[in-house]
Amino acid sequence: MEEQDKPRLNLRWDKWFRLTDVLRVTLDSTLPAGAEPKFLEGIEVPSDEELEKKENRMLLRARKFESKISPEMAARLGLKSVIEENYDRYSHPISSFGEGKVVYMVHVIKADRGDKFPYLRLQLWQRGVGKKPHSFLKCGRAKELKPEHQDKVFGFQSKRHYSETEIKKAQYLPLSYPGLVGAFEPLFIRVAEHDNRMPYFLKITAHDGPDNTVIVEAKEVDSNEVPLFLRRG
Repeated sequence: MEEQDKPRLNLRWDKWFRLTDVLRVTLDSTLPAGAEPKFLEGIEVPSDEELEKKENRMLLRARKFESKISPEMAARLGLKSVIEENYDRYSHPISSFGEGKVVYMVHVIKADRGDKFPYLRLQLWQRGVGKKPHSFLKCGRAKELKPEHQDKVFGFQSKRHYSETEIKKAQYLPLSYPGLVGAFEPLFIRVAEHDNRMPYFLKITAHDGPDNTVIVEAKEVDSNEVPLFLRRG
C-alpha cells in the first residue's frame, strides 16, 4: 500500500467539525439534482441510504417546499406555489484534524476537467454553549472583487435585530471554494461575547492539500492584521 493511501482508510464521516468554540465547519460538493456522482478511487463510500440517515445528514437531496403564499395568490403574482431545489449536496469526510484545523477528503470529483459540476462550498455554522450562539459575529475580507462588497461587513448576525426565523438563518455562512479568483480569500471574524469581553478576531483560511484534500484552519490574530472597517465594528 502506498503511503498517500493511508489517510483514506480512517475517514470520519461527520458533517460538522468544531473549528473553534464558536464555529463549526463543513465542506460539501453541489451536483444537479439526481446526477450520478463520480467518486475518488480508493475510497469506500457509505451507501446513499447511510449518508442520508446519519444524524448530521452527509447527503442532502433536493427538496420541495410549499410556498407560504396561497396557490391563488401565487398565481396572481406570477410566483410558484411549490418551490423545488435543483441541487444535491454531498458533504466530504474528514481525513485528519487538530486544534483549529481540519483536513477534508474531496471524495466527489469532476468526471471531466472541463465540467462545471460539482462545485465546492465551505460552510460555517455559528454554534455556542448549549447549541445556541453566545457570541455576536461579524465577518469581512481584506479583498473583494465586486465593488459593492468592498469594505462591507457581512454574514452571521451583521444586523442587530432578527425575528426567530432570521436568527436561525443567520447562524450559517456559506462561502464558495476556492472562489472567483481560484484562491480562497481569508475570512476575518470579529467575535464579541455576550459577557462584554473585549472583542477578539479570528482568521479563517482554506487551501488545497495533497491527494484531493482541502485544509481549513482557524486562528486568533492580532487586530492589526484585520481590515480596518471590521475593527471599527
